[in-house]
Amino acid sequence: MMSVLTFVEEAGPCVSSESGANRSLIDQPGSAFTAFAFHLKSGLARFHDEYHSFLDGSADLDGPVVADPVNDLVQRIAVNRAIVGRVDRILSPEARARAFGSASHPADSQAARDLADSVVTVFSTMLQWGREARGSVVETSWRPIYDVLSNLAREPLHQITRFADDMTAKAQAVKAELEAGRPPSKAPNVTLELTIGPGDMAALSNVLAASEVVPHHEVKKSRFSRK
Repeated sequence: MMSVLTFVEEAGPCVSSESGANRSLIDQPGSAFTAFAFHLKSGLARFHDEYHSFLDGSADLDGPVVADPVNDLVQRIAVNRAIVGRVDRILSPEARARAFGSASHPADSQAARDLADSVVTVFSTMLQWGREARGSVVETSWRPIYDVLSNLAREPLHQITRFADDMTAKAQAVKAELEAGRPPSKAPNVTLELTIGPGDMAALSNVLAASEVVPHHEVKKSRFSRK
């Protein structure tokens, strides 16, 4: 079985693969874009308390009892990378064309709201991943490792919230132009690239190396703790 440290070192910083140039809208999004931006913002607002509790470092969720921490860590890192990778599929050129329109396809406000819901789902899934990592019941010696592991969710969550703020600001400008009877003067770029912070990956590698993790670590349930 691959060791956790080897997995982390080979994984490196995780970046969504699609280039920013391919994620830029060409056509004027109009009301479909405002529907996307405002629906995205309101969707993220539902997770305000959980998000800020996570950022504060709270273990506010009872995670699972982990009997095999080495395998569990490898699996959790793989899941984290898979969540990051969803953005490229969600904001694919085809999905954007369905929502915001193209030369041969009219914009669809409902499709735009569905697109926003998909981004919110990535956010909520990543937040749940981080909260579960922090709340996992592990042997005391593994607690620092899981706390550092949970931080891999922080940068993607920050990136999505910044993206939502940027989209909302642009939507306000578009809305003002539409209300004034003018077409949008500039087509906003819908660009979201999620990355795992390289510092967070390095911190996980360091704590794993310092802890001398071995593949067949024996976990004694009597020493489990949450914090």
